[in-house]
Amino acid sequence: MLHLLKLSKTVVKTKDQIYAEFRDLINMGSGELGKFLYSKESKLVDAEPMESDISARKAGDRTIKILRKKRIELTKGNFEHMERVIAYIPKKLAERPEGDITDSIWRYTLMSWGHDPLKAPKTK
Repeated sequence: MLHLLKLSKTVVKTKDQIYAEFRDLINMGSGELGKFLYSKESKLVDAEPMESDISARKAGDRTIKILRKKRIELTKGNFEHMERVIAYIPKKLAERPEGDITDSIWRYTLMSWGHDPLKAPKTK
């Protein structure tokens, strides 16, 4: 029997669907993300007003913990965070600024969540 998580009043996704979407959006490894979270660039994100109910660094820490777990070890709280990531990253990607994003707060914010917009998309 599949367990279902309700995302909104009209959309229901299985844990497998949530996990797959999360893995598609996160294009940084746990080590790479951990290293970034302690960089001077990440600290710039902390100085910005929060756009989410949790800080980017806290989101990144939670993402690292999920990436280091086996699928079977994931908790309800892990799936709740994955849903938050699935909602946040596409919304932030849609706000892409014009010009070079290499050293932008926009990019660093996304990287703090585990997505580097400069990386090539994953191929399936």
